[in-house]
Amino acid sequence: MTRQTTGTEAQIKDLDPSWKPASLRLKADAKTREALTTRGEFAAKIFPIIKKIRSAGVKTHQGICGGLERRGGLRENGGL
Repeated sequence: MTRQTTGTEAQIKDLDPSWKPASLRLKADAKTREALTTRGEFAAKIFPIIKKIRSAGVKTHQGICGGLERRGGLRENGGL
């Protein structure tokens, strides 16, 4: 695949010497920011609920997930 891509780039440069391949880095960085923002918003909604569940005496992961499920936290936010 890399050989094929390199060959295509060489052909394009032969046709247009000023051409440069576009960096995918900016797109990847934007996707990373989007994912972190989405997770941050999810965490901001879910952590207060987890705190309430824990204050009610629930300590296990399974118990916390059950409490979230009963409160609709997992369904609304697409799961953990």
